[in-house]
Amino acid sequence: MKRIFSKLLLSILKWSVWPSKRVRHLMAKLAGVDVDLGWSRIGENVISDSMHPKKIHIAQCTKITMGCKIITHYLNAMK
Repeated sequence: MKRIFSKLLLSILKWSVWPSKRVRHLMAKLAGVDVDLGWSRIGENVISDSMHPKKIHIAQCTKITMGCKIITHYLNAMK
């Protein structure tokens, strides 16, 4: 159930309807991403990995631009 909630929050996070950038920080934190609430910024349409959100750390003074994809796992498709 927690993983479904996390996946839902991370998919809503990428929408650009939020008037405040702080809303993106708080939603990412609720989804399990480790976010320092200092001067960091998360842009619009940022896609975070929903399989392992706890492995993502966004430090202070970090800026993630629009359209960035953060992936925390590896898929070996060449077997």
